[in-house]
Amino acid sequence: MEFWARVLKAFNIGITKGKSPTTFEPNTLINRQECATMLYRTIVAIAPDGDYSTNGVSDFTDQKYIDSFALESAKYMSKLGIVKGDNAGNFMPKATTNIQKAAGYGMATREQAIIMSYRAYKKI
Repeated sequence: MEFWARVLKAFNIGITKGKSPTTFEPNTLINRQECATMLYRTIVAIAPDGDYSTNGVSDFTDQKYIDSFALESAKYMSKLGIVKGDNAGNFMPKATTNIQKAAGYGMATREQAIIMSYRAYKKI
């Protein structure tokens, strides 16, 4: 299947919404909150009647940096152990300062995406 056909399929079933209603930006790195959201939406598309509660999941130390669209996804992916935070309780949703950007804070690599996809596959 051609790349754009896959993108449109993911868009049509709600897995990705792009950067805006008219922009996808395929070469832009995604951050951890965006990755968690896409994985969460994929799982919901596969099993729409599943239990997606986040009851009992502790707040993250850096939760104020998680955008509202991603909070439920971040907590659910953490609950499953698919997209994990650090030992200090941070989810590390995105690069928020120049120092964090330089350190790669909150950015997902291809390797991390593979690990998260594997964890999702094993859980679901």
